[in-house]
Amino acid sequence: MCANRTYVPTSLRAHVLKLLHDGHPGVVRSKMLARRSVYWFGIDEDIEVACANCQTCKIVNFRGSPDLVPWPKARYAFERLHVDFCQLQR
Repeated sequence: MCANRTYVPTSLRAHVLKLLHDGHPGVVRSKMLARRSVYWFGIDEDIEVACANCQTCKIVNFRGSPDLVPWPKARYAFERLHVDFCQLQR
């Protein structure tokens, strides 16, 4: 035991990682689940590697790089005006 968490021996870590990653919750959620119940040295890195190597997570959590296109520089004052449309509902 380590505080209120169970220390997992090396021989069982792969099985515990599989259980933590069941349902493909992602890195952050898997770490949160692990911190509630289990512990071993390097658990965060092991979870990150397991999630990075998961083909399902790669497909579901794909984030392409956004193509940021800056606005062209205004030639004179008030050439371009940005307006936020907001409606207050009561």
